[in-house]
Amino acid sequence: MCGLIGIINRKNNTENNQQIIDQYQDQITRGQQGFGIVTISKNSFKIHRATHDSKALLDLYQMNKEQIILFHHRYPTSTNNKIKQTHPIYVSHPELKFDWYIMHNGVISNDYKLKNKHENELGYVYTTNEEQTYTNSMSKYIRFNDSESFAIELARHLEKKSDEITSQGGASWIAFKINKKTNKPISILWGTNGKNPLDISYTKNSIFLGSKLDQGIPVLPDMAIHINVEDIFNPKKKQHITDLLHEQPIIFAPPPPVMGFNTNTHIPHHKRNHDYNFDTPIYIPKHTENNTIDPKDYEPMDELDLAIETTSERLLDDITDSLLTFFENIKYEETTPEEIEIQVENFKQLLTNACGRTTKTKEFLENKKNRQLTLEETIELNDKTLATDVDHMNQIF
Repeated sequence: MCGLIGIINRKNNTENNQQIIDQYQDQITRGQQGFGIVTISKNSFKIHRATHDSKALLDLYQMNKEQIILFHHRYPTSTNNKIKQTHPIYVSHPELKFDWYIMHNGVISNDYKLKNKHENELGYVYTTNEEQTYTNSMSKYIRFNDSESFAIELARHLEKKSDEITSQGGASWIAFKINKKTNKPISILWGTNGKNPLDISYTKNSIFLGSKLDQGIPVLPDMAIHINVEDIFNPKKKQHITDLLHEQPIIFAPPPPVMGFNTNTHIPHHKRNHDYNFDTPIYIPKHTENNTIDPKDYEPMDELDLAIETTSERLLDDITDSLLTFFENIKYEETTPEEIEIQVENFKQLLTNACGRTTKTKEFLENKKNRQLTLEETIELNDKTLATDVDHMNQIF
């Protein structure tokens, strides 16, 4: 398990580092071994690594003038707690136009298969390799960070070197790409495949990312969202910071069949066209009366519906965890009426938080649509408007 945090602020705010520290405390259970901190300026970047949070927190306390800070904390699942296995993971190869640094939260189950492909077929060099010795035979073997296999898959896919990401497992991530010649940062990107949480919150001049933000909204899955570093530091860019964001669809390969049955009948959102660009709209297939799907027959995906679905899944996970803990306590001790009441209040709070996320999501998407309409008043919208979706949601709630 790992945690992701990031702040992008167009203002020189001395509290940026404190926001990172506070969010780390809120999600500290996601990992306290292995830390990576990235600070990005207009023309350069710095990476600080640590294996203990005392060093990481000390580094953060000294970053009181940084406008962009990306933070990763981990609980090692595939390696020991060593500096070379901390994030961000560096990805570089002659086939890639850019160099990449990628932070990943999740566990990849087919990492050895991917490593063999990356090294033996494509010529990538893994940077997180660690030689180990079997206790009984004294023979050597290699351990590596499973996240590196995902980082390479992601970098290749973002640069259109592959049609899909074949990593199997959960993935939320923050990345930034680098100009190979000048070593200057070009853009910052983030996303999730929906199996690991990633939330986001906005002000007019800032973006805040976290694995679980109390006041955040879910990042939509299967999407790479990116912002150009040059735009962040350009004083002429006066519009809302979300107007500087761009979107690129991400395709994850379907999971392998389970128990001999292939339950994945859904065609990937963008399988029809791999020659995509940033700002390409997301599409989903229309279902016909006989429940068949024509890959040529697509309709725009409703962002609000997907955000609600993500919030619902988060709520179910939280309630399930609470119930498991509750019944585990019943097994070992008598549960009092007061403890039951506390659990009921906990469920109420989870529902309240879910409603808050839904409201914030609706408000954000509505404001986003309104800003687009202001800039593009002459464009006719062929799809139903967000206002119709919001009215529908109001009826449901």
